[in-house]
Amino acid sequence: MRLVTLCLIVITLPLAQGSQTQQSEPDRVVPNGGLFAKGWHGRVIDASATAQGRSVNDSRFAAAGSGFVLNAGPAAIYWNPANSMRGSYSVQATFKESNYLKFSSHAHPYGIFIAGMNLDTPKPSLFYCAPYGNGTFITRGFREGVPGGGAPKPHDGVHKADGSSVTQHVEIRVADGQVTCLINNAIVATLEKNQVVGPGRLQSTDGIAGIRVGHNLDVTISDWLAK
Repeated sequence: MRLVTLCLIVITLPLAQGSQTQQSEPDRVVPNGGLFAKGWHGRVIDASATAQGRSVNDSRFAAAGSGFVLNAGPAAIYWNPANSMRGSYSVQATFKESNYLKFSSHAHPYGIFIAGMNLDTPKPSLFYCAPYGNGTFITRGFREGVPGGGAPKPHDGVHKADGSSVTQHVEIRVADGQVTCLINNAIVATLEKNQVVGPGRLQSTDGIAGIRVGHNLDVTISDWLAK
C-alpha cells in the first residue's frame, strides 16, 4: 500500500495550537539524565518545554553496545555532526519502544530526521518521519524552530504495540528528486523535493541526520546507518 502525503512546511496557527495541546501532559524528569554517547548532541525543540527551562539533561541518551538507549523526558532531537548528508542518501534505524503508555496517556512519536541545520541554536530546521506505537505515523518539518505541516496518519505498515512494547524500523531516502519515508520496509509517504524545499519550507535536503523523539518515552535504538 502506498500513501502519498502532501507535507507542506507552512507555519499556521492551528499547528501551533496542536503542539501546545500535546504538550499539556507534563514532561517527566529522568534520574541521572544527560548525554552519554560520544560525539552525539541533543536539544529540546518543543517551545513550551524550552520556555519552562527544560533540557536534554531531563532525559538520558546513552550508548549501549553499537546502539543507544533513550529515556525521554521532554521531546527533543539527537544528532552526531559526523552524519552530515548530501545529494542522494539513506538514513535508517530500528526503534524498540518499551513501557508503552507507562509514562503517558497517549502515544508519542520516535524516528529519524534529515536536513538538519542550525541544530544547536534556538531556531533549528529539519524534516522528520516517525511512527507511533498506535499504528500511525507523522512527517513534519521544523523551519527555524517552528513546526509546520503534517499530522498523524494510520498505515498498515506501522506496527502497533503488543502489550508494553513495539519495534519499528524507520528509513528516509533522498533520491531522484523525492523524499521517501519507509516504516518496517513499507513506503508510507513519498514527497517531491519541492514539497520539502522552497519558500516557506526548508533550504535544502542536505544537512545533518539524527533522531527525533517525543516526550515521556523509553526507546532502544539499533542498526543506525547513514550512507
